[in-house]
Amino acid sequence: MVATISLGSHAVFHYYRYMSDDPSVMASAASAMLSAHDAAEGRGRPIDPVPVATLLLEPRSLVITRSSLYSGHLHGIEERKEDVLAPAPAENDASLANGEVGAFRMANWKTAKAEEARVGGKLVRETRISLTCRDVERVLDARRVGR
Repeated sequence: MVATISLGSHAVFHYYRYMSDDPSVMASAASAMLSAHDAAEGRGRPIDPVPVATLLLEPRSLVITRSSLYSGHLHGIEERKEDVLAPAPAENDASLANGEVGAFRMANWKTAKAEEARVGGKLVRETRISLTCRDVERVLDARRVGR
């Protein structure tokens, strides 16, 4: 489990999934993102570049990620100066389509205070501070490394 408190500016938080381990799918995913850890380990496990979900983290907000979303997905915040938010879906629209190229529909648009999460628009980023707490099963003892 990981809990992230976002202070200062807003941020757009993406959840990504790994692509299939099927060799034919992996071969066609040459341009897909790789997790930094897997790439460093030489495993090169491709990540689907299209987010599974996107959240608007508003100032003084908390997001808790657990279960399969924590263990089987990756999360991240793209480095950018502004975020383009797509309008919320129409009442009977259950699609996750983002609309405008580069715009993301917020999964939490119903509870967001920012009007842009509902009607679409741009939010300019300022300085953001993030506090993250993780519940980790095993921690490497750095004093024993290299002995």
